[in-house]
Amino acid sequence: MMPQKKNPGPLELLRGRSGRIHGLHMAALTMMKGLPSGYNRDFHEDKEILVAILDLIAGATEIIPPLIETTKLNLPRLAELPDFSFATATQLANFLVSEHNVAFRAAHHIVGSLVGELSRAGKDFRDREYCMAHMKKNNIKCTPKELEAVLDPKAVMMTYNSLGGTGPKAVAAMLTKMNAQLVSHRAATAADKARVQKGYNASRAIAAEISVATSASDIAKLVKKHL
Repeated sequence: MMPQKKNPGPLELLRGRSGRIHGLHMAALTMMKGLPSGYNRDFHEDKEILVAILDLIAGATEIIPPLIETTKLNLPRLAELPDFSFATATQLANFLVSEHNVAFRAAHHIVGSLVGELSRAGKDFRDREYCMAHMKKNNIKCTPKELEAVLDPKAVMMTYNSLGGTGPKAVAAMLTKMNAQLVSHRAATAADKARVQKGYNASRAIAAEISVATSASDIAKLVKKHL
């Protein structure tokens, strides 16, 4: 339909898969609802659900690493987009409210009219002179330096340092937390792999010697020997 588009197809499909996984999870929870104590045949159904979820997760884990490794970011283009899209318009409105005591309704009108005029003229926030003239026309007494700090996308980005923000402190905090989680996940994965491998080796060893077992106690001895 639109061959010029370059949507992140794998990511969109993975997002869709998450819905299927949530659906299977809900199926398992519904199956477990209202069961009496002890074992019930309802539990027979959980294996099929578990295998289906693991199949979806296994497929996702194969796609994500090469996707991340081959992703290239066009940083110059990313730097241009905020101006083209008037991304700092809300910041400008907040600036008028917090620093110049303008009612938000009036601030919304001032910024909205500025965006409209620039857009119709084929311009954007990079035309700082036009922006300054618009502020003066609306009786906003701000300096070019103040306006620059409000309209510059990078400067705005650096000011958001609350939890989950884009500022350096917030990003550093998130990276520290994520790296700690990664270390924990790697340790848990390594322990699980070791446990599975140990069980696999033990099962093979028991199977190789099971022919000599003639009683339940012999089998118990084999299990104890290899586990």
